[in-house]
This record gives sequence, structure tokens and C-alpha cells, in this order.
Amino acid sequence: MTRRLAQAGYVALAVDLLSRQGGSSAVGSDQVPGALGNTPPEQFVADFKSGWRYLQGQPFAQADRVGMVGFCFGGGVTWQMATQMPELLAAVPFYGPHPAVEAVPNIQAAVLAIYAGTTSASIRASHPSKRPCSRTARFMKK
Repeated sequence: MTRRLAQAGYVALAVDLLSRQGGSSAVGSDQVPGALGNTPPEQFVADFKSGWRYLQGQPFAQADRVGMVGFCFGGGVTWQMATQMPELLAAVPFYGPHPAVEAVPNIQAAVLAIYAGTTSASIRASHPSKRPCSRTARFMKK
């Protein structure tokens, strides 16, 4: 995804959420899910904010125009960032767990959440609780 965004002319940054443990390749592909699951979510937020601060110092980046895309686990991290980073202008989580209902009003970004064909009971069950909190989002069934 990062490569596709860069090829389309955007500045794109992929943060390795396991860089503090030596990186995903050092952890090993079989161990990545467990390592991510044992990492405090606050660390993900801190690491993405650090990446954003890095981009702010780059002359080729418009770091005041930042968006985030995440798939599956990264979709959940995208939701976390949307609730904790008011500078985020756009968030596109593909699947992934939703934020707590109490955190939804903190979202300043435009959000396009993609859950087409989701069969996960936990994802489906959370949709109704988000509807009253949303100003413009619509959860659609295929």
C-alpha cells in the first residue's frame, strides 16, 4: 500500500510496529501476531506520531495534510490514531476493531471504514453502538 501511494505521488510512510523489538523480520513472521498483541496500544500511537513528526521536518512532505490507511490489525491502529491525533485529516480502516464508544467523539478526521463482507461477530456487533456517535459515517452492508 505504501508503495502504491508513493507511486501515485503521495509521501507515504510505513511504520514497522515492531521496530522497538528489532523489526518484524527480526521477530519472525510466525511470532508477529503475538508480539503485536503483547504491545501496548499506546506504543503504536507514539510510534506513528513519531513518524509524523519526522515527516514534518522533510521539505518534500506536507505533514499538515496527513491521512492513514490500515488493514486488519492496522485498521484497528488507524481507529486508535483517529481518536488520539486531532491533526489526522483522513482515516481509512479496512476491518480491525473499532474504538471505544467514548473515544469516538474525539475523532476529527474524515473516516471511511471498510467492512464489506465482514463475517466477524465482534465487528458486526459493534456497528450499532457507533451509529449514534457518528456525524457523517454510514455503515453499509453489501
